[in-house]
Amino acid sequence: MEILRDEALLRRYLASFDGEYPWLSRYSWQLLRYQKGEYLCRYREPVPQLLFLLEGRVTVSLTPPHGRTHIITYCQCGSLICGDVEVALGNTHATADLRADGGDVLCAGGSIPRQREALLSDLDFLRCCVRRLSREMIKDSIYSANNLLFPLDQRLAAYIVGAAREGVFQANLTRTAELLGVSYRQLSRVMGRFAEQGLLEKTPAGWRLLDRKRLAALGADIEPLEL
Repeated sequence: MEILRDEALLRRYLASFDGEYPWLSRYSWQLLRYQKGEYLCRYREPVPQLLFLLEGRVTVSLTPPHGRTHIITYCQCGSLICGDVEVALGNTHATADLRADGGDVLCAGGSIPRQREALLSDLDFLRCCVRRLSREMIKDSIYSANNLLFPLDQRLAAYIVGAAREGVFQANLTRTAELLGVSYRQLSRVMGRFAEQGLLEKTPAGWRLLDRKRLAALGADIEPLEL
């Protein structure tokens, strides 16, 4: 993690989100840069600051003792990604792993210990927390229901159709397996089966969708996670 001493850049970033997050301008922030693959925080380790994502994408995941990483969600820029639970509960330990995904990440970081009492009295901040945590709770419920009620074939078909661009699925298969809560080997078997059935074709550019209509029909019952 690198602290960037560029107050003008930080102010420009914060001003661009002021309409949706008016509480940002009321607190002290540092401009922080994390390199691709770097952890912003680790599960059960101290979280001394709020993190608001200004640029880039962050993976939220858990890795239980058996070692298989489970991706919970992705955070996009323009959102509070860390610290609201810690502010609300008064603890300072992370409830998940957060990692820079796909490239460098820029965040605004604000001290929790110095600002917690003010944040707990700030209705704009509390409304933001309620909205974010409510969305996450609903997404978790949908995700759990999908995993319990539908086999991997259907869940993967729905994900491929949703993630494909211009008829090509280019997502990293390891990350896809982590997101769907299965092993890489399980995912590879289903991808191979889709290819045998004429649904997909592996190309240098990725997996080309040969029969998008059949894939969409296979995954039609899966509840989407986007809210």
